[in-house]
Amino acid sequence: MRCVFSLVFLVSCIIGLSTRSGGRFSTDRVKVDIHMEAMCPACKQYFTTEVANAVKELGDHFDLKIFPYGNAEQTQNGSQWQFECQHGPDECHGNLIEACAMDQHKQTKEWFPFLQCMEESDGLPASVAQDCAKKSFPDSPTAYTSISSCASGTQGQKLMHQIALKTEGLNPPHQWTPWVVLNDKSLTETEYGSTLVQLICDNIKGSKPAECAPKAAEMKQDQTGNKKKVLFQKRAVCYRNSKTKRSSANMLVNNKKGSKQYLAFSKY
Repeated sequence: MRCVFSLVFLVSCIIGLSTRSGGRFSTDRVKVDIHMEAMCPACKQYFTTEVANAVKELGDHFDLKIFPYGNAEQTQNGSQWQFECQHGPDECHGNLIEACAMDQHKQTKEWFPFLQCMEESDGLPASVAQDCAKKSFPDSPTAYTSISSCASGTQGQKLMHQIALKTEGLNPPHQWTPWVVLNDKSLTETEYGSTLVQLICDNIKGSKPAECAPKAAEMKQDQTGNKKKVLFQKRAVCYRNSKTKRSSANMLVNNKKGSKQYLAFSKY
């Protein structure tokens, strides 16, 4: 019995040491879900800056999921699903392409370069997908054909329907895109204005990685000369229930009286 007790005690000590915050990093990973749409300028901007930077600096510390549906709507026609997107049919096809790419290439490090290439481009999703596939999947010459077949077929429909259910099930319902959910909690307007890197760092348990240290670019001086962290900046969004043939977005700002107003801008 003494030997058994000693063995159990030893195992308990080992487990305790491996899960304490005294180690280099916590084993808990932050969950980041981003609901977006392929042709929303605000989504493109957020993805290619905030998301790309977070993946580069903190990719080992959070799990990223992308839901390319955003402000779209779905209707059932018999056994099939039809989708109407905020920025038209080209955006719907782009959403399908991105969904199929993520489904066929499961690891973030595999599909992220493809989505980044798509979002960085000013061209229509269907016109840039093949080139992005060649760049992102150099060891898979059939990658584009497979993704394209999925996006144009029933498998793409099924994937988009599941993504639609996830988006429609958000609580609270999303108000704009990109809609960011961190550890199952939707960001507030103020949190959305923070850098994604900072938000992830704030939610990492235990010891923080070096990338979480405040950078000079994130600091500014107040009137007394003391440095303080910049926590909020204005960001563009694509509002829900605002359909247009042009790619549109809005900027949420505060006027002099402190009440909210919206500055709209368009990108043709």
